[in-house]
Amino acid sequence: MSLTTQILIATAGGIVFGSLIGPWASNLKFIGDIFIRLIQMFGCTAGNDCSGRRGGKRRRPGCRKDGVPHI
Repeated sequence: MSLTTQILIATAGGIVFGSLIGPWASNLKFIGDIFIRLIQMFGCTAGNDCSGRRGGKRRRPGCRKDGVPHI
């Protein structure tokens, strides 16, 4: 099965699952919040200075001056 087909099947499954289980799944919001914070943390501390390139002067939104992600 091609990657495009797999993505379309997963999207359709997510829509069906979300419409059936959506109201209950709002209780699990904290898991999504933790996941987003982990992405932000690793995006800013992966060996760079939060600029997206090594040695840059600009900072990504959400990062403090010292390179620590602002969560």
